[in-house]
Amino acid sequence: PAKLYSDNAQTFTSAATLLPNHYGTHTPRWQFITPRAPWWGGWWERLVRSVKTSLRKSLGNRSLSKGELETVLCEVEASVHSRPLTRLSDQPGEEGPLTPAHFLLEQPMGAHLPEDELVVSLTAFQLVEKHSARQQCLNKFWEKWHAEYITNLPPIVRNHKAGGSV
Repeated sequence: PAKLYSDNAQTFTSAATLLPNHYGTHTPRWQFITPRAPWWGGWWERLVRSVKTSLRKSLGNRSLSKGELETVLCEVEASVHSRPLTRLSDQPGEEGPLTPAHFLLEQPMGAHLPEDELVVSLTAFQLVEKHSARQQCLNKFWEKWHAEYITNLPPIVRNHKAGGSV
C-alpha cells in the first residue's frame, strides 16, 4: 500500500518509525488521526468490526493453516465489499444495489466476463463499440449513484444555513 491510516496507538507509531529501515523509499506513508479523537477512525473501525464478526462466525475456535486463512479472508473480503450502499429493489429485472465492489473493481463481486469478451484481437470498430458501451454503463452508474445514494445521505451539519455561518 502507498498510504496507511490508523489511530495513534504506540504499536502503530513505532511501526511508522521502523518501516523506513526495512522498506527504504518504498515505505508507505502513514497517516495518523488526530490524537485523542478515536471517532475519526470510525469508518474503518466499523469495517474492522464487520471482518472480525464474519471471522468469528465462520471460524469459531478452529485453527487454520495459512492457505485456509487466506481463503477465508478472501471470502470475508468479498462479503464486506458486496454489502449494499443503496436500497434493494423487489422489482424483477432491476439492477442490484450499488456496493463498494463497484468502486473497487468497477463491477459487482464475482462478475465474470462472457466467453465472447475473452477474444484476444479486436478490430478498431469493435474497440470503439466497446468503449461506447462502457461509457453508457458508467453514465448509468453515476446517475444511479447520484439518485439513490448521494441524495439519501443524512445531513451532516445540523442547523446549517446556506451561504453563511451557523
